[in-house]
Amino acid sequence: MLEFLWTVASFVIALGILVAVHEWGHFWVARRCGVKVEKFSIGFGKALWKRTDKLGTEYVVAAIPLGGYVKMLDERVDEVAVEDLPYAFNRQHVLKRIAIVAAGPIVNFLFAIFALFIMYLIGLETVKPVVADIKPESVFSQSNISKNAIITQVGDRKVADWEDVNYELISHIGKDVMNIKWTEANHVIERSTVVNIEAWKFDPDKGSPIASLGLVPFRPAVSKIIGYVQPDSAADAIGLRPNDKILRLDGTTMENWEQIVGYVSSRANQFVKVDVLRGGETVRLEGSIGQKEVEGIVKGYMGFTPTFEAWPAGMLFT
Repeated sequence: MLEFLWTVASFVIALGILVAVHEWGHFWVARRCGVKVEKFSIGFGKALWKRTDKLGTEYVVAAIPLGGYVKMLDERVDEVAVEDLPYAFNRQHVLKRIAIVAAGPIVNFLFAIFALFIMYLIGLETVKPVVADIKPESVFSQSNISKNAIITQVGDRKVADWEDVNYELISHIGKDVMNIKWTEANHVIERSTVVNIEAWKFDPDKGSPIASLGLVPFRPAVSKIIGYVQPDSAADAIGLRPNDKILRLDGTTMENWEQIVGYVSSRANQFVKVDVLRGGETVRLEGSIGQKEVEGIVKGYMGFTPTFEAWPAGMLFT
């Protein structure tokens, strides 16, 4: 629920910025062309905030954040006083009217360039393309790429992260062979191999090019520490909290997260005793496992998600 609310809030903020920039373009050019602007509104409906400047323009932030508008003096819309006629939009030269109308989308275009410029200055955190494993009997199982290898080149192009790898793999669809270069963990010696991909069958509805070729990207291990507890879930009713480390279920020691999932999913609606490490102390919690239906099969369900171990040093980069 919190993730949904954050998504909605982000959408509203982003839309508000785009609308404000767009309408400011109309507003700024209209003022410079001698047109009187009566209202500059971000949103529609009831005003949440407003003020009027010394030139008579009312600035408004309204309740419905799905657009905005700049209201200019115009004889075609309202009656205009004689002394204000020179400032009416419809009385301006056609080139001025074209400039005012075009200003909004032009400013949006320039703002996009500025926003991308700032984004690329800041940079994006990404992950090196380290191979954790190669699935048996896959297309890449015939290669001599080793575990923990760092892919450096696909075809003729250098790659820096898994997104680069993904795009370059897609560019080889329909080809017979693919040249791959990689380094070992010491980053010293670059090795290469040619992979026969004639038998490669890629269905975008069933998975990524990376997975369809048998590559398994490195990911940090899942820990036994709870990261999130869904409100009103079985885990919430039992009393589990974020940062609890699951030690035992019904007295059985849980070695890893996969064992926890397997234990819970096979015991829908059953009573369970949960031993967790909380604040340095072992706490016993009791309650019933919930259930959910997956492809017509009822499975046990608790309603919590794990945390992950930290990325190894040097794996993440900007």
